Amino acid sequence: MRIWRVHTGVVVFVLTLTACTAATGAAPVADPAATVPSSTTTSPPSPTTTATMSTVPSAPMPPLLPDDYAAVAFGAWRSGDLERLARLTTGPAYRLLVDRPPSDTDRWAFTSCREVLGNTYCAWTGTSDVLSLRVDNNAADEGLPAVIEARMSPAG
Repeated sequence: MRIWRVHTGVVVFVLTLTACTAATGAAPVADPAATVPSSTTTSPPSPTTTATMSTVPSAPMPPLLPDDYAAVAFGAWRSGDLERLARLTTGPAYRLLVDRPPSDTDRWAFTSCREVLGNTYCAWTGTSDVLSLRVDNNAADEGLPAVIEARMSPAG
C-alpha cells in the first residue's frame, strides 16, 4: 500500500510538472530542494517477538539445598517420575525406591530433616513404613545426584 502511494505521488508530480511545462513552453528546471526517489522498496514490518519463560523446563534444575533434594526426590518417587528420580539419586537409592513403588493407600507425612557430618537425613512416615533419605551435602552443592541412600523400615 505504501508503494502505491509513493508511485501515485510521483505520477501526480510528473503530470503536474508536464502540464506546467506545456503551458509555459519552458523546459523544466530541477529544484535541488525537491528530491524524488527513483525507486522505493518496502519490506513488511518485522514480526515482534517476546521471550516467554516456560514454567515447566524440559530438564528441571536440581534443588539448591540438601533437604530440598530429599523433598524433590520424595515427590518424584510419589508421582512416579522415574526420570527425575534418576537425576536426583544414586544407584542404590534409586533401586530401592523403584523396587518399592508407593501405593494409593499409603498416607505419607513429612517427619523431619537433620544434618549430620556432611549429610542430611530426611524422613517421611507412611501408613505402614518410614522412608528415610540420606543426601550427600557436597554432591547437592554441586548439582549432582545427591540422594545416596534410601531406607524403608516398619512404622511404629
